[in-house]
Amino acid sequence: MKGDVNVGHADIYYKEKPDNVTVQTDTNVGEIELNDVFPNGGTVGDAKYKVDLESNVGDIQVELE
Repeated sequence: MKGDVNVGHADIYYKEKPDNVTVQTDTNVGEIELNDVFPNGGTVGDAKYKVDLESNVGDIQVELE
């Protein structure tokens, strides 16, 4: 999954904790909150799948519903 936001927030919600995923995040102006969904620097399991989230101006938040 690749998400890119120019101005605004990027919120990703998982129904259950993901496995085999790595997440890469970047924001020029804003905060990044992974909220224990990706506790080890953005990698869970074998990192078979990749989530890439970028925001120029805005926050990025990943959490469980």
